[in-house]
Amino acid sequence: MHASILFLLSITALATARSAGTYGWTSIGCYVDSGNRLLGPVWVNDNNNNVGDCLCWCGNIINNGTVIQMSECSMPCPGDSTQKCGGQWRQRRTGDWEKPGQAV
Repeated sequence: MHASILFLLSITALATARSAGTYGWTSIGCYVDSGNRLLGPVWVNDNNNNVGDCLCWCGNIINNGTVIQMSECSMPCPGDSTQKCGGQWRQRRTGDWEKPGQAV
């Protein structure tokens, strides 16, 4: 089984310096979120959110989540309007699958 950390891309992100185009980051879909939260109970809404700075809820378990069309995750990131960070109760997720068998 490939254990990996999932990095949530949504409007509720914490900032950290990491490029989404490095380390094998791959878009893995758009999911419906809910009050029970898909990856964790904490959220931060930061006006500087963007794909490269998003490292919010990390984990290798996705709680009940329904995959939906990527077009539902089309809300521009507050920190870079050329990037998409999710939507209202939508989470756009990116994962690093380069290191099978270990969390990265």
